[in-house]
Amino acid sequence: MRNLCINLFILLAIVISSVTAWALDWSHSSFNLKRLPPLHLTYNAVDLVDVARFTIDDNANVVAVTDGVIKQLGDALTQDGRFQVFKNDGIAASPISATATYSYGNFLVKVAESTGVRMLEVRIPDVEKNALAVAPEAVVAMPFRFLVLSSRMYGLRLVHICLVNPVSYAEQFGGLTPASSPYLEQARDMLLKMVAKAVPTAFYDPQVSAHKAMPPRNLASLVVLSEVEVGQGKRFANAEAVATAIKKGDLILFKGTPDEHAYQVGGSSPDYEYLKDPYVFFKGFLSFSRFSAIKDGWVMQDGKKVTVNGWAIPDKSDRMLTLVSNSVIHTYNDPYQLLRYDTAIGPIFQMQVFSGYIHPLLMNMGVWHFGSLPVSVFVLNTAANKVAVVAQNPGFLVERYMQDVSDEQLAAAKPAWNANPKNKTDWPEMTRLEMAEYILNSLQKLVTAGISYVPYTNKWPRADRLVSPKWVKETLLDGNNNGKPYLIVEAGWGPAEATGYDKGHIPGALAPWHP
Repeated sequence: MRNLCINLFILLAIVISSVTAWALDWSHSSFNLKRLPPLHLTYNAVDLVDVARFTIDDNANVVAVTDGVIKQLGDALTQDGRFQVFKNDGIAASPISATATYSYGNFLVKVAESTGVRMLEVRIPDVEKNALAVAPEAVVAMPFRFLVLSSRMYGLRLVHICLVNPVSYAEQFGGLTPASSPYLEQARDMLLKMVAKAVPTAFYDPQVSAHKAMPPRNLASLVVLSEVEVGQGKRFANAEAVATAIKKGDLILFKGTPDEHAYQVGGSSPDYEYLKDPYVFFKGFLSFSRFSAIKDGWVMQDGKKVTVNGWAIPDKSDRMLTLVSNSVIHTYNDPYQLLRYDTAIGPIFQMQVFSGYIHPLLMNMGVWHFGSLPVSVFVLNTAANKVAVVAQNPGFLVERYMQDVSDEQLAAAKPAWNANPKNKTDWPEMTRLEMAEYILNSLQKLVTAGISYVPYTNKWPRADRLVSPKWVKETLLDGNNNGKPYLIVEAGWGPAEATGYDKGHIPGALAPWHP
């Protein structure tokens, strides 16, 4: 009996050892890849569908691998006439040649170099047309997005091909309705199938979350930045005119004059086109390539980046701080910074933007956080003569997708972030929600500046004698004109109460004609 028990124990031990050894044998990639914890179980990644995945060696170059996967996926999509794929120069609907590469001007890609995260955006014209004809609110889920990213689980290095689920994403922003749901599901299923076709060697196992994301309490998902009257006799004729003005987003950050900064442009480089005129301003809204060119000091010559000595803004400088902290940067370059969607309520225009000061650090906190970016700004008709400028609320996005990032973690990351010279500026002392508020304020400021901007022209008589309100305040009122006498005269005519003198004149201004 004793020998029988010993034999059974040995046999059981052999069986357990064999099963354990087989379960830990990662060469059975199909089995184990399927059993890995799905990404959608991560609370702030509910909107991600972990479509397919594969293992790579520890010594593999993750950036090169994810680059290769995104090109493979992009090639497959462009070769299928149903899809349009975003590239650096806009949307390419034709197949990409074997020698061509995806050279994104997408800041999400640039910031993600160290993590190996790649983003690919897609439009599906037929599905889009049908959906927006019956459900214009579905626009919040567009364009459709893939993420390719790396993770480490159980000692394995994995690469995941993920889709931002348009169904659950639209639900967060009020775009999921009985009318829009079938079309968003159709788009999701079409894109899922393309992954299997594009990367057949990956283990295809779409893990669509059955969970619903819990939206942050007391935070609106969308906020109205501005409302503008349009039509005959108004400054803007229609929504497109409003959107175009916002896209230009002119805002004085600093002027392009020799005594104000070191940039000098002798040629006709398009990257520095607006620096040649000393009265043309750096723009508040920039495409990534222009932002990068101004920041790092390069121009494109014969299709190559050429660094120009003396043009780069010094690290940690006041100019760098001004440029970065006041810039909201378009994810893509012209002409597709402004996307148009034709809907049942008229055209809706979309800009995809991010804060050049805040978003890089937040993204650096984890790969799942890419689901919150970029921030979309929509311009659409809300009435016959009224246009609204609506943005995804950065506070909602931060709370929705970055709940795992505590303010203490951000504070702990600050020293390393500031020590890296590539980051150019010192990251401010802000909580997570203060960062979101900063982004929202930047958007508000630049939208207002774009709508109200009046271009400078030196054709006006004696235009060189004009000064700005800022100059009046800083030089005359605050600086007492450096001790020199001065006089400000109110230019209104008529009774003080009729001209608004009593309520809105410059302090100290005289109005001798008022009775």
